[in-house]
Amino acid sequence: MFNFVSTNLSLLINAIRRSRSVAYGHSRRYAIAFSNKSFQTISERGFPA
Repeated sequence: MFNFVSTNLSLLINAIRRSRSVAYGHSRRYAIAFSNKSFQTISERGFPA
């Protein structure tokens, strides 16, 4: 019984870690794209970058 619970717990923790890292990767990619876009807009308007 304890073995079953610990196995499920480790699976749950792994799933949480995986989803967290996936979400972190997505938000990081979005932030990079957003900063690139704003930088491009600034350079197009001629502001000092």
